[in-house]
Amino acid sequence: MRHKKFILMIFTVFVFAVSSFVALKRHNQTIDLLSVTGKTTVWTVVRLESEYLKFMQIVHLYAMNELDIDTLMIRFELLWSRTDVLLVGEESKELRQQPMLVNVVLDLQAHLNELEPVIENLQPGKNDNYRHIVATLDPFYQRIRDIVVANFRGEYSHYDAVKRNNIQIEIGFYLTGFVFSGLILLWFVWRESRRNQALALEDALTKLPNRVNFYRQLALAETYAKKHRLNFAVLLIDLNGFKQINDTLGHDAGDQILIGVASRLRYLLSSQDTVARLGGDEFVIIKNGLDNREQAKFLAQQVVNTISKKYDLSGKECSVTASVGISLYPLDSLKVEQLQINADMAMYKVKKEQEGGYQFYDPDMFNSLLRRKQLANDLVDAIENNQLRLLYQPLFSFACGNIECVEALLRWSHPKYGPISPPEIIDIASEYGLGTRLDKWVLLAACRQNMLWQQAGLEKIQTSVNVSPAMYRCGDLQQAVVDVLKSTGLCPKQLMIEVTETTTMSDIEASPDVLFMLASLGVELALDDFGTGYSSLSHLKNLPLNKLKIDRSFITDLGQDPNALRFIHTIVQLGKNLNMKLVVEGIETKEQYDLLAAEGCEQVQGFYLAKPLSSSKVSELLAQQMADMSPASDI
Repeated sequence: MRHKKFILMIFTVFVFAVSSFVALKRHNQTIDLLSVTGKTTVWTVVRLESEYLKFMQIVHLYAMNELDIDTLMIRFELLWSRTDVLLVGEESKELRQQPMLVNVVLDLQAHLNELEPVIENLQPGKNDNYRHIVATLDPFYQRIRDIVVANFRGEYSHYDAVKRNNIQIEIGFYLTGFVFSGLILLWFVWRESRRNQALALEDALTKLPNRVNFYRQLALAETYAKKHRLNFAVLLIDLNGFKQINDTLGHDAGDQILIGVASRLRYLLSSQDTVARLGGDEFVIIKNGLDNREQAKFLAQQVVNTISKKYDLSGKECSVTASVGISLYPLDSLKVEQLQINADMAMYKVKKEQEGGYQFYDPDMFNSLLRRKQLANDLVDAIENNQLRLLYQPLFSFACGNIECVEALLRWSHPKYGPISPPEIIDIASEYGLGTRLDKWVLLAACRQNMLWQQAGLEKIQTSVNVSPAMYRCGDLQQAVVDVLKSTGLCPKQLMIEVTETTTMSDIEASPDVLFMLASLGVELALDDFGTGYSSLSHLKNLPLNKLKIDRSFITDLGQDPNALRFIHTIVQLGKNLNMKLVVEGIETKEQYDLLAAEGCEQVQGFYLAKPLSSSKVSELLAQQMADMSPASDI
């Protein structure tokens, strides 16, 4: 009997020892998994150190003429992006509690900002510039190294290592004698393991797989597709209108929207598919077992339709739309990491062009992205080196046919891509933060040319310059105008600033202040594209405008649509009542000219009278005008 009990006891000890070993192994796996997400912040600091060292190495190599400027600038942008990662985002939230880190990153960004023009113009063999860059950035190595050490082993190190050691001590203590208490420990470990796994792989808000889990599922989808020779699709989803809900209704409302979107996406998919939240308002779907492209298209349409349905937020109905980019495996790429990038490019195109809908990835998108990036880089050089040019389209007086004003129009002929359309130039400048610099260049060039016409003894006329939304909202437009007028000597009355309805409506409260400050300088103000925006009469009467420019879209149907002429008549009367001059743009026929002349408009612009002209051609027309040979006298 004793012998049997002894054997049973030995067997029990063995069972619990094995159980403890399994528990220890399971905990180690969980700890490793937690390290993927729990130490993302520490990893981010290490990446900063890595990018810093790589950049310094590239600087040395470039100084020895072993690398080109593009490689240097790419490394510079990567280092800059790494500093941004530490200052924004949930991953770096804990790190931003460290004053030492924040000070270092802000100092580094400030120095990088100062060094950017030096680096852009750095030439191999220019030792002074090279030594300046090295001397400026060298002190940051020890500061960054101290942060890395502090986060791995110092006062800011995370508690994961301590937790792991405590668990191992508990398991080891169990193995030495407390066999029966191991049963309770095993249950506790199992429960904590499940909870930690959920934290490591699950988005806390939506309960969807998080970014880490998504990459795991993406790898599994690749393995399954290769094994069974199947296809799968990655659908990247971004919400349109989500930021407005966050800004107006608060983050609680935004969280409810995200939970609702997650629930709807989960409902659309089968158990073999994956939907994950990558962060913010960005979701991603892995659709496995595709037979053809149409299945991915059908799912994308379902996603768009489902997400666009209204959401009930405590009695308030809100809506968002979805932009969906689709990339197919193996059609678009055999590398699963590239699939997400491809889907992101497709989604960006939808968001930019439609703000809602879906788009399949196309290789041209990558070429287009490279093209836009190169154009953005070259636009900086074009602005600095005066490689842009201006054409001038005259505005004629209806009363006497003379040129009273010219509108400055931007043109750029790229050495590789040829003529770049003005809308694309403005779009690229806006996207890459060059809008203010571009506007200042146009403003200065146009005013200089006006002074050159005056110095040539030609009749004084106005120059009209369009201002982009970026310059209008945050580019200190008033100071830019003051600086240009001072440097060129142009009389303020000879400069007219044009803004669109949409621009003024983007900030209704601030718009009157901006325009009144400009008006106080003595420049004239025109509202461009009038009739295409959403400005109200109450808004319009509060703006110190001198001219209304009637958009060309209302001129096209003159002579065919009686309502078009009545609409023009209404705008003319409105302008006169508000004491504003009326300018009509887009005149292309004599019939249009005659109809609008009869309506009482003051100025006219269009191809019927003159196309955009070079400065020299404008000089010729002004000279003819001074000799009483008006180019519009035969109209």
